[in-house]
Amino acid sequence: MTESTMNAALRQFEAVEANLVKAERLLDAIEEAIPKGVVFGSDSDYESNSHHFDALYAALPKIKGWKPEIHLLELDEIAQNRLDAQEVGEIECVISVERSIEEPSKSLRQYRLRFGQMRRELVRDALQELMSGVDECIHVLSQLPEPAERHLEVSHQQFEVLKQNVAQINVLMGSSMSKPSRWGDLNRHMRFGLYGDLQDIIQHDWPTARAELQKSMYGDNEPMPVGIDDLETLISAKPRGTVATQLRWPSLTEEQFERLIFALVATEPGYENAAWLTKTQACVFRRT
Repeated sequence: MTESTMNAALRQFEAVEANLVKAERLLDAIEEAIPKGVVFGSDSDYESNSHHFDALYAALPKIKGWKPEIHLLELDEIAQNRLDAQEVGEIECVISVERSIEEPSKSLRQYRLRFGQMRRELVRDALQELMSGVDECIHVLSQLPEPAERHLEVSHQQFEVLKQNVAQINVLMGSSMSKPSRWGDLNRHMRFGLYGDLQDIIQHDWPTARAELQKSMYGDNEPMPVGIDDLETLISAKPRGTVATQLRWPSLTEEQFERLIFALVATEPGYENAAWLTKTQACVFRRT
């Protein structure tokens, strides 16, 4: 069976993540080993950790062409820089030396931040599709007549599809997205698979998990994609023509119309748990 391009990409991100975690661990140990004040001397663990860190960092790929240089100072070099700064007697020199010592951690934190953004970008569309699939399953399962005995096992194809979709969402989230607060409850209720569990999934687990997943995918501080490098290019093109004053509603397909309404509702303050039910062509939302 041919591996999907998404699965292949995820494996590459997992390899990068593994190296990044190791690099972060080593850099913590390296910083802890740096003496306070002016202390000359060698440390075999410091030297070994620095060597392995350099190899790990070299293995990390660029992110959109960006990857800062990280230079780890030797202990004697740190001591000499501190001594020189003290002899100069200027506070700016002391601050500059300490910042140079902290620079590797700052650069690695920036790499971690951008890595997380890239991984969310990778899985965002796939997550949205799977969440819509869960919405559809929830809609179908919510129409089932409730049996007199809540401890009966749910036997329905859509319940199996629900579990498969949630399992894939769990993989796509990885470590770049925090698990929703009721994620453990959702998985436990799916594992038990009784009608009482299904009601908890429909009424509590999925609405809460969905809302938090949506926020994780579209963080308030993440930039919208822009297709130009310099705004001057728009001005120099001397654009002309009429300006649209309203949407061309007749030209919108049913899916485009639903996407527009979903986007408006999902981002409007005061609404929560917007759900795009693809087959029923309806957005379900609740006012707080």
